[in-house]
Amino acid sequence: MAVGTLTVREPLRFRLESFQAGLPVRAIVDIGMRMLSPRELYRAQVFPDSYIIDRTKEGKPLSKASQVRMCGNSVSPVLAEVLVRANLSESILFETPANDNQEKAVA
Repeated sequence: MAVGTLTVREPLRFRLESFQAGLPVRAIVDIGMRMLSPRELYRAQVFPDSYIIDRTKEGKPLSKASQVRMCGNSVSPVLAEVLVRANLSESILFETPANDNQEKAVA
């Protein structure tokens, strides 16, 4: 019984291997999908294109792997806004220091 194997060093994209395991020869073919770029991942979460993803706040460059990892740990700005609005009443969102002083004077 002959078995074809793919090693880690061989690229999988568009690779064709055959093997036989007591059955007719079968083919393993990669469907050719590519990984999304970090920018595409952030766009999928509705981050604006102006959002800085390629360096830290100190200006240190980030690797692609770090950018992807950080995207995976992020919360979409749209979702964050919806959660805050759902958990805070409108009165809290629009309170001003002047209103606080008037309430203290009445009490």
